[in-house]
Amino acid sequence: MKGLLYKEFFLLRSGLIFMVVFQAILSGICISLPLIGLDTKMIVILTAISYYLSFLILALVNQELFAHDENRPWGNFVSSTPQTAAGQVAGKYYMILIVNFILLFCCYLTDVIVVCVADDVTISAIIVGMLIFCLRILIYAIEIPFVIRLGSGVGIAVKGVLLALFALILLCYGLFGDISFLFRDDPVAALHEFVTTGNVMWIAALIPYAAAGAYYLSYRISVKLYKEADYSE
Repeated sequence: MKGLLYKEFFLLRSGLIFMVVFQAILSGICISLPLIGLDTKMIVILTAISYYLSFLILALVNQELFAHDENRPWGNFVSSTPQTAAGQVAGKYYMILIVNFILLFCCYLTDVIVVCVADDVTISAIIVGMLIFCLRILIYAIEIPFVIRLGSGVGIAVKGVLLALFALILLCYGLFGDISFLFRDDPVAALHEFVTTGNVMWIAALIPYAAAGAYYLSYRISVKLYKEADYSE
């Protein structure tokens, strides 16, 4: 498994280096926000947006994780090693978890520094970062089996469908749900109050468990699909 993980890190090295530089720039911007006297609510919003951008860029980097291995001879070789197909698939699932956890830790460090610089714990946005992390894991869980079976191009299409579905849900809520907070004098404070209500927090609290369960189930499905794939071409 160590060898497979090393291989994944080696193939993604350029994308990961770009990710480190990009995250360092975003972290620097977030840390500078309290120093320029920006409003507390805006600091939270901009920091949360930076976390979203970080995980979005990492998702683009992770797409190459499967594109590199869409080579039939490589599939034959891996299936003949002691790790077998299950080890090859597990290596990719471990790789995605590792790099996402590392990014989450970077977001946590950024959050701690921002809070210390501003000397105000209310500007912490790490809960948003953790929620984005869990949602990304949930998306990976749905996307990877399609990539394993049909290729990375199909995986991108599946991700696009998921994002479109999410946008459709938001649109439906905007048409029929309670969006009164948008028309109040302080929409940011109203949105915060809405998000921290019992119903919304109850749903958010279930997302980490759903993501963990879906990710493991996705791994089991992907192993079966990988074994059934034809690598003789």
